[in-house]
Amino acid sequence: MPLCLVPPSSSSFCLVSFMGGGERNKDGSKGKMDDEMHPMSLFDSSPRWPLFSIPHTHKHTHIHTHKPCFLDVCSLGFEILEVVPNPEVVVVCCGGGGLLAGVAAALKLSGCGGTRVYGVEPEGACTMQKSLIEKRPVGMSTKSIASGLAPPFAGALTFDLCQRYVEDIVLVTDEEIKRAVSTLYRAGLVVEPSGSAAFAAIANDRIPDIAGKTVVVILSGGNIGKDELVNFPD
Repeated sequence: MPLCLVPPSSSSFCLVSFMGGGERNKDGSKGKMDDEMHPMSLFDSSPRWPLFSIPHTHKHTHIHTHKPCFLDVCSLGFEILEVVPNPEVVVVCCGGGGLLAGVAAALKLSGCGGTRVYGVEPEGACTMQKSLIEKRPVGMSTKSIASGLAPPFAGALTFDLCQRYVEDIVLVTDEEIKRAVSTLYRAGLVVEPSGSAAFAAIANDRIPDIAGKTVVVILSGGNIGKDELVNFPD
């Protein structure tokens, strides 16, 4: 079955290039996705990225709503337990909630009932926090330097699991995320803004009662290029 990977238009160009699309549209844009998330090609004609729209008759599969896709991200929770059998606090970045829900479910269903799992969202893209407050998946207009954490809605499947297994969602600012990227880079770790949000929460005291605790902070994603790093604090 042919597979088309369709990142949103806000995706890092480094990420899109890694996925196999090295060219932008002729007007310099990266393409777009409409409000109903029907994907469109991000690039002009090339062997790997032909210019097309996926018809409405084709199935659009999203990790936030599709169980087989979602189960894949649960594996990170099991990997954590191989290294830290009894984590007391786990901090995970959150966009649509796939990684957060997968890790939380894996930990809790593996017997770690006392582990506190926190999700971290950007202030300008807090769809999961709003969903948990309203007790239903909601959408919002999102904007953040952490584009991977800024979907326009929270998934129904991931919302349900976050509601069951996540302690709380905390928020960080874009400036705090930028500083986190820079701090990690100085330590020798190249982590994109979306993958640095959990560390930003720790660095800015967003997670309560962690002194003396066994804390796991997930850094996920290195899709950031040298041209993008120059925009971050030294």
